[in-house]
Amino acid sequence: MKILKINMVFTVVVQNNRIEKKKRESDEEYEKKKNEPIYDKLIDLCNPAKFMNPYDKEKVEKANSIYEQLMKTSSYDIKTLKKLRQRAIDELNLNFINVEYLQDLKSKCNPKRFLQPYDAEKVRVANELYKRLIDNENNIQILEEIETEIKENLL
Repeated sequence: MKILKINMVFTVVVQNNRIEKKKRESDEEYEKKKNEPIYDKLIDLCNPAKFMNPYDKEKVEKANSIYEQLMKTSSYDIKTLKKLRQRAIDELNLNFINVEYLQDLKSKCNPKRFLQPYDAEKVRVANELYKRLIDNENNIQILEEIETEIKENLL
C-alpha cells in the first residue's frame, strides 16, 4: 500500500513537472514570436516557396515580387517593411496576428483590471482601447497602435 502511494505521488510530481516545463516552453515561444521583428516574419511568410505546394501561380508571382523588394530593404526600414506587410496581407491573404498576441493585448487593456483598486481615468482609457481592440482584431496596424497606447497610458 505504501509503495502504491509513493508511486502515485511520484507520478503526480513528474506530471506537474512536465506541465510546468511545457508552459515555460510555450511562454518562451510566445515571447520569441511576439518580439520577432517584422523583417523576419516577412522573410518567413512571404517566401515564394510557401506557395509551391499546392502550386498557385498568382501567389508565387506576388510573393516573389514582395520577397524581391524585401531582399533589397534594410531590416531597420520599418516604414517600408510595414508597407510590404500590408501588401502581403492584401495580395497573399496572410495573417500577421497570432492568438497569444491578441489575448495579451486584451488582458492588458481590459477595463476590469482597473476596478480594484478603482482608477477612473484608467478605466476610461482602457474602455476606449478595449472597444477599438475588439472592433479591429484583424488589423495588425491598429493593434500595434493600441499596444503603444497601452504602454503609454496603462502600464
